[in-house]
Amino acid sequence: MFLPHTGKGGDLFRPCDMEDALAQKSVREYGDDQEYESSVTTFLDWKPVLINEQHWISYKTEQGNKSISHIFLWRTPVSDQHYLTFSFPTDHYHGRADDVVEAMKNFSTQIMASVHITFPDWVLKLKAEAQDKWPDEQYSPTKEPLRWIREDLGKMSYGDYIAYMDKKNGLAGDNETETDKQMETHKKTTP
Repeated sequence: MFLPHTGKGGDLFRPCDMEDALAQKSVREYGDDQEYESSVTTFLDWKPVLINEQHWISYKTEQGNKSISHIFLWRTPVSDQHYLTFSFPTDHYHGRADDVVEAMKNFSTQIMASVHITFPDWVLKLKAEAQDKWPDEQYSPTKEPLRWIREDLGKMSYGDYIAYMDKKNGLAGDNETETDKQMETHKKTTP
């Protein structure tokens, strides 16, 4: 469970602003400008859910190439600039993956059914103001998943990885020689 601050303007009690904040967070966390090495798909199984009179957004994120990690996420605004997240991660390898995913989905759903939030008066006032400003806005019933597909590098030596990253970042050439020297030095100093 954690409580991120968006700091991006907008009002998270407005459904479209909350959805935009989650999309921006995903791009910041997994986007092409990040050094994230695994493929990622988020907003899977997106659905708005009402739990104990509180609106939540529920969705799943998949990460990985060979082994797949799933994160079941439940998010709700708790102020105009903060949202509460319950995160249920699970890692597994191919085999009984479907059973593990289904069990974790059921487990997280049961836990979330017991969550009750009691807001202070100032938050209730903000929620009411947002409802008055945007009375007909609802969360999207479904959302197109965001995907970042990255190649599977498999197992490779540290030197091969450095050379791969240098080439990927346009640093190949003279740097290859420097990388080779660094690897040779590392081999000599490693027992």
